[in-house]
Amino acid sequence: MRSAPAVLVVAAASVLFLSGCAPTPSVDLAAAQEWIDSISASESDGPGAAGTAAAEIGPEDTGATVVRLDFPEATVLSRLDLRCYGDAEDDITARISVTMQTAAGDTIPLEQEIPCDRDAHEVELDPSPVDSLAVEGTASAQTYMHATVIQQLVVER
Repeated sequence: MRSAPAVLVVAAASVLFLSGCAPTPSVDLAAAQEWIDSISASESDGPGAAGTAAAEIGPEDTGATVVRLDFPEATVLSRLDLRCYGDAEDDITARISVTMQTAAGDTIPLEQEIPCDRDAHEVELDPSPVDSLAVEGTASAQTYMHATVIQQLVVER
């Protein structure tokens, strides 16, 4: 008969081994590219649209992806809609860092973690006029992100 400590050691080793074998989430990058293409095709360039950016992103150890939008004149932005490709059962998340550069040279940083569920996640932005906006992204698996920037509309009478 085995002693209790020996059984516990074997059980603990088995749990550690099996947890190390857990599958890492992965994304069908061809399907993700089709998703990005369909979003880009349906984007509006009407009032309020300040720009869009899309990029492939991945784990931090592969380096963050940065996309930058420059505006021809200082623009007051109201929100950013962030999307990331993935399925709910994959449990993939993305960490997005946004840096806005004001006309005075100040930077306004913002960080947001979103689930990669293909839905738009709204992020309210600082209402300062900015000359550019940089979006940096990493994700728990190789995938694609999409950002839509909405500017504040001014109604004149």
